[in-house]
Amino acid sequence: MEELGIDTLSEGNVQKSVMKLLYAFVWPDRHPNLNQTSLQNNMEEADILYYQGIGDGNNWVLPEESKSSGRYSGEKTFEPEQIPEMQKTIVWDNSNLASKGEMKEKFLEKGASSYLGYSSINYPAYSSLTGYNFFLHRKTLGNSLKASINQLKTTNLIYSPTTIHKTGIREKMESSLRLYGNPEMKKDPIQNKNFETKRGCKENICKLEISFETPQKIVEHGDRKTVESNASNYLLEPGVSITPLYSFSQRLPKGSSILDRNINLTTQDYENISTETYRPITSGGKTFNTNKKNIEIQKADLSIENNQLNYVVSGFKTNDNLTEVIESANAEIKYRTPVNIKPDSNNRTLEAKIFSQKSLYGDIIYRINNRTGSKDVNLEEGSSKVEIKNLSYGEKDVELILIEDNILAQTRDTIRIGKPLKINFFSPELRKGSTREVTAVIENPNKFTINKTFKLRTEKGTELGMLENQTRSLSVPAGEEKTLNWRVLGTETGNHTVKLDGEEHNIKVRNSMNSTRSVFIGNFFRTLSSPTSDIEISMEQRETSIKWNTENGRVKMKRNVESSDSVLETSNFKVSKRQRPGSITEKLEMSEGTFIRRTENGLTRKSGNLKESNLENKLQLLDKETEKLERFLEKELNQP
Repeated sequence: MEELGIDTLSEGNVQKSVMKLLYAFVWPDRHPNLNQTSLQNNMEEADILYYQGIGDGNNWVLPEESKSSGRYSGEKTFEPEQIPEMQKTIVWDNSNLASKGEMKEKFLEKGASSYLGYSSINYPAYSSLTGYNFFLHRKTLGNSLKASINQLKTTNLIYSPTTIHKTGIREKMESSLRLYGNPEMKKDPIQNKNFETKRGCKENICKLEISFETPQKIVEHGDRKTVESNASNYLLEPGVSITPLYSFSQRLPKGSSILDRNINLTTQDYENISTETYRPITSGGKTFNTNKKNIEIQKADLSIENNQLNYVVSGFKTNDNLTEVIESANAEIKYRTPVNIKPDSNNRTLEAKIFSQKSLYGDIIYRINNRTGSKDVNLEEGSSKVEIKNLSYGEKDVELILIEDNILAQTRDTIRIGKPLKINFFSPELRKGSTREVTAVIENPNKFTINKTFKLRTEKGTELGMLENQTRSLSVPAGEEKTLNWRVLGTETGNHTVKLDGEEHNIKVRNSMNSTRSVFIGNFFRTLSSPTSDIEISMEQRETSIKWNTENGRVKMKRNVESSDSVLETSNFKVSKRQRPGSITEKLEMSEGTFIRRTENGLTRKSGNLKESNLENKLQLLDKETEKLERFLEKELNQP
């Protein structure tokens, strides 16, 4: 967990901060990295931002770089508009009147998951103790806040000479701390770090996948080996190894029914592993005499009770000298729910996708980061879409709750609204009949990774290169750029366009093919070729042939009024199709073998050790490439 702290929270530092306060006459020492740039850089990725400094709720006053002009002149400040987009950060602001100013509003707007601050003047001797106990005790924000305030009410360890003559300070500090956020939110952003989940639903059938990776390590101490574990619970059985347990729980929608469940384990066996053993001790100080050496331990258990899903994985099990360590345990649960709700985005509009087995009239309660609202809905049986709210750019923590008389469905997810990707397109000048590479540089201006599929559409005058896929899938990290390339064939001279992601880009094609004509006795002969061209065309009086050679492969076509032959050959396969009056022969050749399909007079014979589906797939590629050559040939024949 990364913390951006101005004052370290520990019991020793609580009193240390008080003494520092007296020494500095209420002006805290300058943190070495406390300036506008370091604040902005560290805020974006911080899990917890704890500020102990000067401010009035509307800005923070930063210290000067040097002390010659006084540490705090008020000229250097950190303003609300300088707060960057944040990643679900917990913000604790110990400046004066923090919960009443613009800083709070802007932190929540920029993505802070919660905000804590005082509505009164802050007294560091009290707030440092409260902050220390908040981060030390309990698991949720609400319970941690209660524990820290209760500790402040009962402790007598506060030393604050600057306020000893004032009355009501403790009571004011007890009552003025405010929490803006979900009190049930886990305080530590790193929760269930050994488990990852993935959930998807189609109508009312959902699948939940839970993956577990062990944190255990095999540690060697000389000739001995032990299992080093990091777990919050353990299985204790007298006389056997103490087994660490790892658990995960999640609530399913009310009325859900389990359709299927499955657990897949990966284990590793080790010999002569030394493990701790549990032996109860009597009141007389003696251990019970237990001869129990082996126990059947369930490696992983998946149970559901009152719509609560519980998944428990044991760290290892030991029998005699063999220890079986669980390395991973992946569970899959398929269930049916009466009502399902899911957040989605359409352009920049947040939508709720809902499936219900009955018509209903109710409300959708929504939370977008820390902004909440509601919307009346009147839903028919089946699938529905409800527009919730227009969203600004950025990453949003979205929670949706569907309510009728009670909660019917609830979900939480991250919705990313990305700014348009910047595309720079580069194309060399093409030659007719030649294949060249065009390039698109894709830049991501967002603060999160964008996964997108791009499609290049060729139009008049161009074709995709041989065996070139029209679509490309790309993952562009935040603030970075990636490059996509396509090979394009020029088929007609002139200025043309291609479309990438719906946007037109220019491509110029020059003529490079030379035509020669020859007349033999009774025959007409014509060839079209060029040193820079990939395509060569030969036309006789009774037959036309065309060849296309590229680095990806070769295509040959030959046809006359009675027959046709076509071949596609690459480094991995060769597929051919031969048509004669009354017969068709199709053949696939690969390093693994062959497959031949011959149809003659309505009868089909098949032979070879490859699958027929392999032949079908390769014939589709052959047809696709020969169609390009047919279009190219048609344009050439229509040339004046």
